[in-house]
Amino acid sequence: MTFFFLKFGIYLFFWSCQIHAELSNSFVTVTTQERPIPQKNILEIEPESPKTIHPENILLNSPSVSVMREGGQLTNTRVKIRGLSDARLSLKVDGLTIDDPTSSLSDLNDLPFFAATAAEVNENSDDIAGQVSLQLPSINQSFIQGAASFGSFSSSELWVLGQKKWGNSATLIGFRQAKTQGDFSFAATSASGAELDHILVRQNNDQQRSQFIWRSTLPLLGSRFQWFALANFHEGGIAGFAHAPLSLRQRKSSAGAHLKIVRPFSPHLFTFEAHSRIHNTDVWDLKSSRDVNSLTSLEHKAGLALKNPLNKSTDLKTGLSSSLAHLLQHDFYRLSTEADGLAIYHFNNALPGTFEGQLIGKIFSDVGILVNARLGSTVKPLPQLSLGLHVSKNSRPPSLLELYSPQTLILGNDQLKPENSYDLSTFAQLQQPSWHAKIGLFGGFLQQGIFYVNQNAFEIKPVNTAGGVRTGAEFNAQWQPWSFVGLSGNAHFIYTRLLATSAPFPTTPLFSFVSSVQLGKEKEIQSTLTLRYQGKSSSNLFGTLNTVPFALLDWLLKIPVHEAVALNLSVSNVFNVLYARDSHQFPLPGREIMISIYTNYME
Repeated sequence: MTFFFLKFGIYLFFWSCQIHAELSNSFVTVTTQERPIPQKNILEIEPESPKTIHPENILLNSPSVSVMREGGQLTNTRVKIRGLSDARLSLKVDGLTIDDPTSSLSDLNDLPFFAATAAEVNENSDDIAGQVSLQLPSINQSFIQGAASFGSFSSSELWVLGQKKWGNSATLIGFRQAKTQGDFSFAATSASGAELDHILVRQNNDQQRSQFIWRSTLPLLGSRFQWFALANFHEGGIAGFAHAPLSLRQRKSSAGAHLKIVRPFSPHLFTFEAHSRIHNTDVWDLKSSRDVNSLTSLEHKAGLALKNPLNKSTDLKTGLSSSLAHLLQHDFYRLSTEADGLAIYHFNNALPGTFEGQLIGKIFSDVGILVNARLGSTVKPLPQLSLGLHVSKNSRPPSLLELYSPQTLILGNDQLKPENSYDLSTFAQLQQPSWHAKIGLFGGFLQQGIFYVNQNAFEIKPVNTAGGVRTGAEFNAQWQPWSFVGLSGNAHFIYTRLLATSAPFPTTPLFSFVSSVQLGKEKEIQSTLTLRYQGKSSSNLFGTLNTVPFALLDWLLKIPVHEAVALNLSVSNVFNVLYARDSHQFPLPGREIMISIYTNYME
């Protein structure tokens, strides 16, 4: 821990800045491209709700998202958007990318959910799969809040977040510490997935996580300066697959910082951007502790951007940036340059809406030129009805981890080629005072798709496939018939096929849904029941190793004790289902109980 925070302190000398959509006294995190509001999928996060032990439960409120949690609390948690994950999507907070610069595995637990007020899932970013980003609190108010939690498997967590405001300036600081002993029982299953009589224990599953964030905002010389820094530390066991408990251990540490500076030159908005981040992962076997596989990566990026309103109805954004990624163990460098152009046209005639087009060209030192392009439009034929259509072509090079990983758990493959995705999606959304519903359809072709496959009981390897298709539908609805009753539901169906094997995409469930019933008014006692269902998914390229469907029921009770204090009782997997497996065949724990106390003081 001391070495990690020393490394983080040194790393704060790296700095950067990124564009804001507007200069105002209130701060709102935005992604680097504008999108029509109906296409945004923003999930509000209540301050007093449990949001860190199981952060995946927040994102499951988006119909396009599925998650893979590799075991119990605080373990690595992977996100999938419309069946795709890993290096095809990015995790961001306040504009800073959180996932490993050279890795293809993005851990949802690296996002500081304890400090977030909302999460946005964007299926139509320039990443192949999409983007998950967190919004931090507005700078408009001083406050201090925190929570302490205790529960099953000797789990505990403590986090504190505070902000002080001086005029138009503000500083936000937060810290989180969580740990779990982690051993849990699960049912053995046959090759077909049927539950057997004997019970196994998943050992070497203890986990410990620490997070630190710092944000300072300052208006200066007609510009807005904002400094943001984030550090993550994670150490824990890697217990292996359901039938092969191992003695592998993992330690991850990362840090990143950036400075945002926005300068208006009316009517233009000019931005300079630069950032740096570091990520280190160590994997070793307890039986031979001297044999440690390390992977350390660095990324530095700098760029210019200009927002230029051509007229009252058309905005134009252009940008040019360069980045350098460095994999220390192999002394491998990847230099890239990116040129970006985005045009947005707003029309407000008989059929109001927007039309936008974006073209991105990228040059990589190792794989050459890749081009991303997208077109999208949203219209409102009725005040309550929104319709949207989006087409895109995205490409990505293999990550440095996919190419050269020296680790025990993940094997590198230096023969990988870039993958391309061609996608089409459409949606219809109907909004009423007490309810809303949204349905979406999507389809796409993945060329030279990169997938992780099991090599044996404890190693996975990325490989190119001949190609694959995916098509599906997603549905989301919320209804509040009375002030004390709320109903919501999300359903996600996706059909996938690999052309080479006629099997489904690995680790992609065919069908999943989440539904919730909430009883109780806001700021009063509330009880919420949530049913999560995940259908069958394949764990290899041939469709011969599959998980069985499972359904889990969760219960949350929130009790306000005082206007500044609340108690929470959370029970995951109420009926103690022991045969559930994630898509990589990792067993999931049975019943988990957490009790927490939350406090919030607003100045």
